[in-house]
Amino acid sequence: MSSRPERSPVTQVSRNPLDPRIEFKWGAGQHATRKHAHREFSVGLVIRGRTQVWIGGHKFDISSGSGIAIPPGVPHLCQPDQQEPFQFCMLYLDQSLLSETELMEQILQTVQVGSIDVSRFMDLGHRLVAESPQSDQGDLLGQLWELLAQQASQAVECDARIPLSADALTGSTQDPDQGSDQSRYQRFRSHKQRYGLGQQGVRQIQRIEFSKQMLKQGSSVARTAAEAGFFDQSHYIKTFRMYTGLMPSQYQSGTRRVMGLCSRQTLPRKP
Repeated sequence: MSSRPERSPVTQVSRNPLDPRIEFKWGAGQHATRKHAHREFSVGLVIRGRTQVWIGGHKFDISSGSGIAIPPGVPHLCQPDQQEPFQFCMLYLDQSLLSETELMEQILQTVQVGSIDVSRFMDLGHRLVAESPQSDQGDLLGQLWELLAQQASQAVECDARIPLSADALTGSTQDPDQGSDQSRYQRFRSHKQRYGLGQQGVRQIQRIEFSKQMLKQGSSVARTAAEAGFFDQSHYIKTFRMYTGLMPSQYQSGTRRVMGLCSRQTLPRKP
């Protein structure tokens, strides 16, 4: 009798129902295929397989049991080895949660790479998105900072290019080169020097990050696509998947439990 083929784990996203500033993602197979940036501080851990992570002019080889901590707004791209199964987990923390840690300056200025205790990190990640009192959250974050400080074996200064700020990623700030006398090529080169991305790449990241905030707050996929400036819903879904590795509805599923908390908030401004 033939055995059934093993099903690949589906990537899941979960957020703390009391504090959606904390997001935990884990699974296999699905990953972004375009250079992107997050408004949050992020820590990625490889559970199985290996990947290369490109940040500015640096290339990091991350294998099972190792992780990488990336400052907010720093463009990066992960390229998993296609020759073997790949499983990962990611923890995203809003910048407001970093203000009380002594590692604040180090976290915002360096990329941290090193071995991380998989079981401990996974446990902390799941506990951080559980319904916990504020006092428990502070203790868990303290354990996370301790884990990162102990395990990091390599700290690399961020590329000289300027990280994209939270406002630039989600607000309606104007292009700093807009209205200038620069040619299209000069504007592209200016963005490339500043962010490591061309003008269109920066714009797409802005749209995706803006749309993620809308999805978190309960906006429909159709409305989100229109508000973020995409031609139509199918174009938005395709682009969202390239920049996040997920479908918009799949990303939004992590917010189902906090819809009541978010429904009273004001949606973000158009990018």
